[in-house]
Amino acid sequence: MPKLKLPVAIAGGNQSACCKYLSCLQSKTYPNKIAEVTLGATRKDGGTRGKSLTIGGEVSPAFYTFERPMPHKPVITLDVFDMEVPLSKAV
Repeated sequence: MPKLKLPVAIAGGNQSACCKYLSCLQSKTYPNKIAEVTLGATRKDGGTRGKSLTIGGEVSPAFYTFERPMPHKPVITLDVFDMEVPLSKAV
């Protein structure tokens, strides 16, 4: 994990500069919450999947773990094409 580079005034022990710098890192409260969605249903839930994934539920911007922990692990998906698909050149 990379180390945070502090301004010279903070590293030297200037408390007023330190308080000013750290005040911008204080956590904020946000009025809304991202909705939670569960993908897939296990047999226990009446489905056919071996496991299910829950995404969402954050109460702060994405990956702002210094404000609030993420309630669920990040999930990444990919599209794999097995035939020619007409896509723009940028893709």
